[in-house]
Amino acid sequence: MKKFNIIYIVAVLAIFLGSCRKDDAVDENNSIFQPTDPATLTNFDHWITKNVSYPYNIDVLYKYNDINTDPRFVLVPADIKKSQLMIQVLKYAWLEAYDEVIGVDFTRKYAPKQFMFVGSSAFESGNTKVMATAEGGVKITMYEINTVSLDATEQIENYFHIIHHEFSHILHQNKNFSTDFQKITETEYIKDDWAYVNIADARKKGFVSNYAMVEPNEDFAETYSLFITSTDKQWNAILNEAGTTGSALINKKLEIIREYARNSWGFELDNLRATVLRRSERVAQLQFEDFN
Repeated sequence: MKKFNIIYIVAVLAIFLGSCRKDDAVDENNSIFQPTDPATLTNFDHWITKNVSYPYNIDVLYKYNDINTDPRFVLVPADIKKSQLMIQVLKYAWLEAYDEVIGVDFTRKYAPKQFMFVGSSAFESGNTKVMATAEGGVKITMYEINTVSLDATEQIENYFHIIHHEFSHILHQNKNFSTDFQKITETEYIKDDWAYVNIADARKKGFVSNYAMVEPNEDFAETYSLFITSTDKQWNAILNEAGTTGSALINKKLEIIREYARNSWGFELDNLRATVLRRSERVAQLQFEDFN
């Protein structure tokens, strides 16, 4: 699970639900709660069925329902307009990137079966904020949906870093990578103490991020996701910060990941990266459906 350090903030939200009169109008298209009648489908629901659920066998949970949320967190429902934007971005820049390089049958088989959108941040102890969680390769929950903006390039990049990170876990849980990977920096994994390591120091030790120091599976996922979502300029900046020793270790890990993608899944990692970056660059120019 991917986490980011922040200054810990506790926000307590009290939501008071008043009773509705019988003649009060309810706009099902803009309600943030799951409808009581499962047969009530909006234009957005029909779009999800046609464009996501049918081709990819993915359920999109965008309306608030307590049973689907983590009881540890105080959460806010996702804004519907933001959810509509996010799923269209995910479809174009993530799902269809794998379709293009490997094929839709691969994407349908290995993509998580549920995406859930939550409006607010999720905070854990230890001064960490959770941007996304993955549950057994079946469900990915994405937080902070209410702040999504195509103008916020760094935010979109963070989301896609997280999604590719979590998806790489699904891949290696189905077909494991070589044990040679963990031997490269075997003595440097430090579990939860990663949060106390400066990212520049982590890179000098051969890790693309401080979170990669948790254990080999997280190291694999971080290296995989950061490589395919980073431009040449961004990737070279990581290697430059790592220095001669650190960059050599990172490149050894990357070569094992390249071989893993080629031999275990039949695709070239660099081709996937080129496709992901091309599609990501075009996101801001796309025409998205309004669903009104």
